[in-house]
Amino acid sequence: MHAATRIGPFCCFATGLGLVAYDADVVRPFIEGPGFGHPQGRNHEALEAAMAQARAVLLTTGEPQRDYLVQVFLSPAPSEAPEGLLIAVGFPLDVPSGTLCVRDAYELMDWETDAVHVVQAPVPAGRYYVELLRIEGPNGLVVLHLHLTAVGPDDELPPADGWVDLF
Repeated sequence: MHAATRIGPFCCFATGLGLVAYDADVVRPFIEGPGFGHPQGRNHEALEAAMAQARAVLLTTGEPQRDYLVQVFLSPAPSEAPEGLLIAVGFPLDVPSGTLCVRDAYELMDWETDAVHVVQAPVPAGRYYVELLRIEGPNGLVVLHLHLTAVGPDDELPPADGWVDLF
């Protein structure tokens, strides 16, 4: 068996709602500032369309202000549960741009294109089944392992829901 390709780790902070994982191209039409309430903004429509197409998913944590350590693996999750595993969930994610992004979900409401706390993981462009492992790390740090398994266009995946609960 060969070692999994690991990208990261990356540090990420969420103020309470959770995190959002998305293909980098999803946010191209977003306008700067409070786009969800802006009269000319259509950020929410672009996000909803991306969620329906499995190009974005909201990872709800149900916790106030937490630091996360995010690691991306280009391999299936291990068959044995890692120590400290709290939850394991799976979902489809399409990343045609080749860049998987993760950031605080609250940032969607007051959008900054060049925010500094955005995880940008280069991955081969494609369609994936993601197995997310939430692991309790040291000193209250939450570790998220995102295991990406490439799938073909005809492979059956669960329907895109757009929401994954991590609590």
